[in-house]
Amino acid sequence: MSKFHLAGLDSLRAIAAIVVVTGHVELVKSTMFHLPAAFKMMPSGHIGVVLFFVISGFLITMLLLREKSTYKKISIKMFYIRRILRIWPLYYFVVLVSALIFSYNPSFSVWLWSLTLLPNIGIISGNAWSVSPQIWSIGVEEQFYLVWPTLIKYIKKQLLIVLIIIAIGYTILPHAMLFIINRTGLDHSTLSLYINKFFETAKFNCMAMGGILACLVNRNDKILNLLRKKVISFFVMIIPFVVWFLNIEFSYFTDEVMAVLFCLLIAVVTSKKYQFFDNPVMNYLGSISYGLYMYHFIIISLAIKFINPLFQDNFILANILLYSTTIIATVLISAISYHTLENYFLKQKKRFELI
Repeated sequence: MSKFHLAGLDSLRAIAAIVVVTGHVELVKSTMFHLPAAFKMMPSGHIGVVLFFVISGFLITMLLLREKSTYKKISIKMFYIRRILRIWPLYYFVVLVSALIFSYNPSFSVWLWSLTLLPNIGIISGNAWSVSPQIWSIGVEEQFYLVWPTLIKYIKKQLLIVLIIIAIGYTILPHAMLFIINRTGLDHSTLSLYINKFFETAKFNCMAMGGILACLVNRNDKILNLLRKKVISFFVMIIPFVVWFLNIEFSYFTDEVMAVLFCLLIAVVTSKKYQFFDNPVMNYLGSISYGLYMYHFIIISLAIKFINPLFQDNFILANILLYSTTIIATVLISAISYHTLENYFLKQKKRFELI
C-alpha cells in the first residue's frame, strides 16, 4: 500500500481545478450560448491545465524514482495497471455519460479518437468530443506515460541531464519545424496549422519539467534549500499566482515559463512550511480534483441551459446562480464519484502499489 504523500500538491490541484471550472463557465457562455461575460478578466484555465501537467510529471517521476531506489528496478507492467485503474474508469464513464445526456451522436472519427485516448489528436483533426472537450488533456497525459516510465527505468546515469535536454529540445522543436517549413517552397499552411495545434495541447515538455524537479527533490539538491529560505520562498509562491491571475503573457513560451514558475512553487509548498497549502479543505478538494475536472463541463452546459432564460431578465442573479450551481454541483458529484466509482478502482489499484 502506498503511503507516499507530499504536502501541498492536493491544494495546488484544487486551485487548478477551480480555475479551470470558472474559466470554462465563461467559455461555454460565450461560445455555446452567445451570452456576455460576467467577468472581463479571469485567470486562464489553460494555465491551470499546465499546472496539472507539471504536477503529474513531478509526482509520477517521484514515484518511479522511489520505486527504482527501493527495489532497484521499475515494474512497467505494474505502473500501467495503476494508471489504467486510476484514469480509465472515470474517463470512459464521462465520455459515455456525456453522450447520453446530450443525445450526442458524433462521427466514427470522433468516437475513434476519444475512445483510443487520443482526444487531443481529435481536436487537431476537427474531431473533438464537443460535449466534454476537456478530455484532451487526459489523452496527453496518457501519451506521456507511454514513454516516461521506460525512460526513467533504463537511464542509469545522468538522468537529470537527459530530462533537461528533453524539456528544452521539445520546447524548441515546433519552432525549428516551422522554421524549416517556412524556408521550403512547399505549400505549408495546413502542415504549419497542425504543428501549432499539436504542440499547443501536447505539453510533454511541461510534464518533463515536473520530472526535472522530481530529480532535484529526490537527490535533495542544494538549490532547493535556497528556494525554501523564508524571503525567497515567499516570492517564489506569490509570483506564479500574480502572473497567472493577471493573465500576463509573453511573446514566446508563455506555457513553458509558467511551467518553470510552477516547478519553483511546488518545490516550496512541498516543504511543509505553509499551512494554507496543506489544510483539510484544500486537501479534500485536491483529492477529488480528477472528478472536478472531468464532470464540470457537463454540469456547466446543463446549468446554463436551465438558467439561460433568466439572463434576459436579471443578468447579475443569473450569473450568481450559474456560478454557485456549477461549483456546488461539481463538488458534490465529484465527491460522490470519488467515494463510489473511483474508490472501487482505487482499492484495486492499491494491490499494485509498491511504495
